[in-house]
Amino acid sequence: MNRIFTLIPFYFSLVASVGILIVYFQKSNFLKKAILIGIAFFILLFLVGGIFQTISTYYIWKDDPIGKYLIPPDNFQYFYQYCFFHYFFNFFLSLGAAFVWGLIFFIFQKKNYVDINETLLVVLGTIIVGSPNFIIFLAFSFLIAIFFGLWQNYRKRAEKKISLFLPMIIALVLTIVTGNIIAEYIGLTVFSL
Repeated sequence: MNRIFTLIPFYFSLVASVGILIVYFQKSNFLKKAILIGIAFFILLFLVGGIFQTISTYYIWKDDPIGKYLIPPDNFQYFYQYCFFHYFFNFFLSLGAAFVWGLIFFIFQKKNYVDINETLLVVLGTIIVGSPNFIIFLAFSFLIAIFFGLWQNYRKRAEKKISLFLPMIIALVLTIVTGNIIAEYIGLTVFSL
């Protein structure tokens, strides 16, 4: 059952990323709404998933001869701490990181370095990939943006603002597909619970 809960956000994340990319190229005026819907959807998805896993854990432990002593009313504190740290903590950590990065991008937005869609996309991407993969997502975003800027400078030889939107979408898809592998390889998995 736990495998299913890890695959559902994975496939929803890929579909949402591709959908936002299609909206970006087809109807860019609906982009802000699509990203806001994505943010609300993934917050709701992770909360409902965590609540479902908490309820499932309760009923599994209730039928276990030893586990029944770990649930309320016998052991109220242990059960809720266990569920919080196993099902909600990484989500709240990525939500906090999304808030911080959204605030930083909002400051950059006020100085006209980025636009509103890039600010919302960094929030959505940070929520989707979770903790600690948001570090990989942001690194990929900026590296791909640098390569896009160099390529654009080479091809057009013009001074133009580099958009972070397309590099962030590519980085989001790359992080969804390979983020856990890279995090394990470079040792970021020690930051996840």
